[in-house]
Amino acid sequence: MKTTIRKFNNNDIQIITNIFNEVVNEGDAFLSEKPLTTTQMEYRLQNEEMATYVAVTNGTISGCYMLRPNLKGRGNHVGNGTYFVTRPFRGKGIGYLLGKHSLEKAKEYGFKAMQFNSVVSINESSLKLWKKLVFQTIGIVPEGYRLLNGKLVDILILHKIIN
Repeated sequence: MKTTIRKFNNNDIQIITNIFNEVVNEGDAFLSEKPLTTTQMEYRLQNEEMATYVAVTNGTISGCYMLRPNLKGRGNHVGNGTYFVTRPFRGKGIGYLLGKHSLEKAKEYGFKAMQFNSVVSINESSLKLWKKLVFQTIGIVPEGYRLLNGKLVDILILHKIIN
C-alpha cells in the first residue's frame, strides 16, 4: 500500500466532502452535527483554511487535513487542524502520515505550536495518534461533547510546540 500526500485541488472537493460527512455522521469525533454540502465545503477550503492536503493511497483519496491558525490576531502563531480518514483506510497509518506532514507544513507556515481544542476523550485512535506525535493534554472540558445517543463525554485540549 503506497500513500502520498499532496495539496488538494478543486477536483477533490466532492471526495473530501464525502469523507468529512462520514465522520460527522459517526458522531464521535467532530463537533458538527450536520453534514456539509459540497458548496459549503468548497467555501471552507477556499476561504477559511490556510492549507488543505489529501492522502492518496493506491490512487484513492484516503484522508485529508485542513490547516489554519487556532486564533486570530496575537494568537495566530499557534496552528490548528482538522483531520479525517475514510473508514476503509483507518488503522493503516494514514492518520499518522497526515499528522506528521501537517506538523512539517505548520512549521513552514510559521506556526510555533499546534493546538487541538476538541479531541473527544473516547476517540482512542485519535488520542493514540497525537500521543505518538508527542502532543500533551493541556486541558479538559468536562462533558463537553454529546454523542449520538445523548451521552456526554469529555473533550481534551492537546498542544505541541513545533519550533
